[in-house]
Amino acid sequence: MITLDRLVNVLGGYGVRLCGRPEARSAWLRSVAMPDAGDRHVTGDLLLAVGSRSIGEAVRAAAAVEATAVLVRPAGNGSRADEEREAAELGERYGVAVLLADPAVSWSKLAGVVYGLVLESRETASGRGPTDLFALADSLADVIGGPVTIEDRHSRVLAYSRSQQAGDPARWRRSSPDACPIACASCSSSRGSSPGWRPRTSRCSCPPTPGTD
Repeated sequence: MITLDRLVNVLGGYGVRLCGRPEARSAWLRSVAMPDAGDRHVTGDLLLAVGSRSIGEAVRAAAAVEATAVLVRPAGNGSRADEEREAAELGERYGVAVLLADPAVSWSKLAGVVYGLVLESRETASGRGPTDLFALADSLADVIGGPVTIEDRHSRVLAYSRSQQAGDPARWRRSSPDACPIACASCSSSRGSSPGWRPRTSRCSCPPTPGTD
């Protein structure tokens, strides 16, 4: 459980902004929900509008489940100012606090922070996720229909979905504290990437750390 004000302050570090409805900052958030095509009775104080095609669709979905707030990641087709104006107007009309995310920030990263703060009430700026991040990654993967990797601000892998193992082996091995060989970081740096990230178009050929396969 956490106040919307606290959540907005933490998410602000990830480029999220509350559009309008400043009075909603004092509201308590006790649960999180995501749209589920197989469940018409989704409920939650905060709706993660994963898969929503527009801000309007996300806000209406939040109002339909009587959510206090909705986190939306717009497509980024319009200007930021126009998106914030639209979000504020829709939020006022439907009585929902609209949190607008940066399109460049992944849903897996946002969800990890949100679930950690709301469900575990971890009062830390990092917003670390729930105890079972792997279960969260699997849930997100089912919703978005693709592999999910949850990382911290420094691109360190915290967890991954089951489908992730079919992707870049050097990447998902890094979710184990002892499974990130130094060679992987060196290999990444030599290709012009940060030690915690490499483009998916190039697989790392570094051997795994002994005992981690």
